[in-house]
Amino acid sequence: MAAQVADHAVALAAQVGRPGLVAFFAEAGPRGIAALRERPADGLLLWPASGVTTWGEATRIVLLESTVHLLDVLAALGRAPEVPAAALRDTARLLADLADPVAFVEAATGRSASSPLPVLR
Repeated sequence: MAAQVADHAVALAAQVGRPGLVAFFAEAGPRGIAALRERPADGLLLWPASGVTTWGEATRIVLLESTVHLLDVLAALGRAPEVPAAALRDTARLLADLADPVAFVEAATGRSASSPLPVLR
């Protein structure tokens, strides 16, 4: 879905302009975070990739995607990868969770020349 998401983002940015994008992150973002905090982590919701997931898992996925895309933006701007350490740790944990555990441990400890990465495209 990457191409569809990118096309939608470009169209939305063109439609709302810089002030709209700033408002989206400065105003809608905090409201969304507050709403998420009110949801029970084990509550269910519809999720495009799997059909149904929990709010807790959806939050992990959104954090992962946000962290990865923040790194994308910083790289595109030629800036250092300054990302909150907690977000990087949680993202690394989720990526490790996605990898085959044996292949990941073998590669991480240098016992295998093959890599289980990438685990997410």
